[in-house]
Amino acid sequence: MDHDRVDANTGVEYGSSGSWADYSEEVEVYDGAGKLWGVGKTFMDQFNEDEYAAEREQNRYFPFTSKPDWEMALFILWSDLSMADIDKYLNLEFVRHAELLPAPSQWKYQRVTTKFSTTKTLQIFYQDTIECLQSLLSHPLLAASFDFIPRKVYKSAECAV
Repeated sequence: MDHDRVDANTGVEYGSSGSWADYSEEVEVYDGAGKLWGVGKTFMDQFNEDEYAAEREQNRYFPFTSKPDWEMALFILWSDLSMADIDKYLNLEFVRHAELLPAPSQWKYQRVTTKFSTTKTLQIFYQDTIECLQSLLSHPLLAASFDFIPRKVYKSAECAV
């Protein structure tokens, strides 16, 4: 298999199709098997057309008022803080303006009744799969990570023969 580039730090090989394999895998790519049917609006399309687009032209850190506010949010995003600690922080008065950020897919629940008696009502918590996929597929940091071409990955070169 011809490879365009090998990452010196990880040993990962990147092929011309964007596929990758480490030295213990052989990848068989099925070009043409995956098809895209139209193109929807990306996150950035929606972002540039929403009600706050004009605000962002005046303030590049909107919905934050300044670069320090934005840096604090970035720090929290990439920190190892627990959700409880982040909730405590976000409930502080000086960060209330963070409510303008787009919300992720919301958790939902459904009560389940059984033919057996239970001491507590059973509830199943879930997220809408379509909403989760829309959020992931429209995320600008993940846009280059998706590849819709099916492939078979072998752990050794023997399977590829």
